[in-house]
Amino acid sequence: MLPITASLLAHLLLSPPDSAAHDTPPPRDEGVEVRVETETLPLHIDTSQETVSAVARELMQLLAAFPSVHNQLPESSGSLGPERGRYRIRLLGNRIRMEAGGSTMIGVVDGEDELASWSTIDPRTNRVLETGGTFNRGLAVQNTRSLMFPGLGEAQLRILSSSVTPTGDYRTIAGHETRRYRYQQDLFLPLPQSLEVEGVPGLNVSLNGEAWIVVNGPFEADRRVENLFRQHAWSMAARSYGHDSELQQLRELGMIFQADETTTVGIAAPGGAPETIMTGSETMTVTSIEAVEVDPAIFEPLEQASQGCDCSCRAFTRLQEIGDMPHDQQEAQPDAMALSMCAPRCAMQWMRCGNGVGGSD
Repeated sequence: MLPITASLLAHLLLSPPDSAAHDTPPPRDEGVEVRVETETLPLHIDTSQETVSAVARELMQLLAAFPSVHNQLPESSGSLGPERGRYRIRLLGNRIRMEAGGSTMIGVVDGEDELASWSTIDPRTNRVLETGGTFNRGLAVQNTRSLMFPGLGEAQLRILSSSVTPTGDYRTIAGHETRRYRYQQDLFLPLPQSLEVEGVPGLNVSLNGEAWIVVNGPFEADRRVENLFRQHAWSMAARSYGHDSELQQLRELGMIFQADETTTVGIAAPGGAPETIMTGSETMTVTSIEAVEVDPAIFEPLEQASQGCDCSCRAFTRLQEIGDMPHDQQEAQPDAMALSMCAPRCAMQWMRCGNGVGGSD
């Protein structure tokens, strides 16, 4: 395992095979378009094993009681498949517009080194929704992942090991020279009393992946593009389950243009080898990045008065309908993002809808 300081030193001392300078970044008054593709298989009970111990089966049944896990069980949601995402991001000056499926977000960067402040667009009116910064708050906490078990005591996670290791492998991705880094994190999560299983002190969580980080290219020094990758979840390799780990600093090495990782959750069965009970995986790839002409009109919603959230029972019913759809169909719904971003503001009204109070308007 190589400490992050050693990784940084190696990054400075070792140069890629072709370190010739690329063209200079485009002028600030020219737009940039970035396209990203992701594929996620959420953490779920691993049913691929033909045989598991009675202890592992008991723990699987307990974990399956958590809604976030139950929804990923093949017997409850059909054949579990990967969730795919395609993002189109356009940058112009200090403005950012991101489209994913049927959803649209607009962001503004106030200063050269600041992160974007994002807003959600209601596709029905082409106006910014007043959601109280729900999306921005989500970004603020995304750098540390959750194991999706509310009440399981993630705060007690103990980091057993965490490392980032540079390699001598280089690859051209979207017109940029990138270098491969391997990273890993192993943690231990004690089981709370509510999930006690005889002979099982806790869960072992293992994260293993590789990230291809830009070392040279036309947009390497473009602060707009750098801030975009530094903030958003496409730099997923920069996140970790445990606080204060070396993985938190991975993105400081540069922009991550491709990442592939797997997560496994297992137990140390009494008298036997560790058993895997949950698995998950994520991939992210920048498919293109180029200078383009960007029509300023696509940012006009920023100049208009924002509108309030629709907290009617009709909107609540629609949100439930979207929630019951397969993931790929959810992504295609233009109102999916708007409704989900309004959920914190509409929670009290929608609770009355769920209790049969408040009518259907």
